[in-house]
Amino acid sequence: MKPNFWMRSISFAKLRDLLLLIARENGTLRAKDLNQLAIRQGVLVRDGGEPFRPTTIYHYRRILERLGLVVKDEGRFLIRSPEDAATLTCGTAIGEPLTNPQRSAFASAVVTNRDCHEIFFRPLLGAVALPRDIDDFLERAGPATLSVTRTKGGPPTIRVASQLEVVESKGEAAVQAIVWGIKLWCTSELNFIDELLSIRGAHQLLPRRVDEPLNPEVQARRLFKLFQFTNGWATQRIEDLLVTAAINWKSPITNTREVLLWILRTYPHAAVAVPTSEQFALNRLPRAQRDIALRSYLRLPTGQLVSHIRLHKQAELELADGGRAHARS
Repeated sequence: MKPNFWMRSISFAKLRDLLLLIARENGTLRAKDLNQLAIRQGVLVRDGGEPFRPTTIYHYRRILERLGLVVKDEGRFLIRSPEDAATLTCGTAIGEPLTNPQRSAFASAVVTNRDCHEIFFRPLLGAVALPRDIDDFLERAGPATLSVTRTKGGPPTIRVASQLEVVESKGEAAVQAIVWGIKLWCTSELNFIDELLSIRGAHQLLPRRVDEPLNPEVQARRLFKLFQFTNGWATQRIEDLLVTAAINWKSPITNTREVLLWILRTYPHAAVAVPTSEQFALNRLPRAQRDIALRSYLRLPTGQLVSHIRLHKQAELELADGGRAHARS
């Protein structure tokens, strides 16, 4: 079956607002009417108020259709399942930020889409079967890598790979759909995949929970189990802790970083940050990769970049006993 590369870089908040307009006028709006209404309501416009280009507006409409959220009846747009769309259309107003339940609803539509599955998600799942929803996806999904290879005179090759499966796609249409479309949906818009830069330059894709609450004590207990103590001390790379927490518990990288900062504040007598220089961390990396490369490190409130954390067994013992006699207030 030939891959279908219809995914584009979009704002899911604007996609939600477009769906909201369709729900309000359910079954009455044709494409031209919807376009005009979306521009008048300030939905499909740039920050300065300038309307999106016609092709961009078309892609917003088509993405709603492709994700199964709307259908057409004699050329008029209808909500496909008002019950399923309720999270996205009820109790919200145009222009509001996406809520976590709305992100999860969109994420379910994305991971259960056959086209998205075939070109992106199969290596993360290691199976052909589609997940039921985002919760089922996160229960089953594991890490993968994404890389783009360009050769002189030939089309680019995008490779999404895991230990279970490899999917390769070729051409600029694939780059636009996968790298600038669905990958950004998962990482930047819907927040159910974290992204780090691997040593070989590939992007690590780490499934994560959309709304995991931050609980430093519980999460610190889990992290402490990753340290192998010798003579009371152990050292771990920050990147290894971030990746392992993501793989084992689907913990967001932002949460794990916060827990590590909490450990350093709470146990200053038993936890030591091992600094590194930003120049070393970014050595010879192209400018486009620098921001993502820094995600593998911990940034202290002082601005210092940290590559490792050195921990004494005493911190684990104090937390297990519920005592923090030496902790900073």
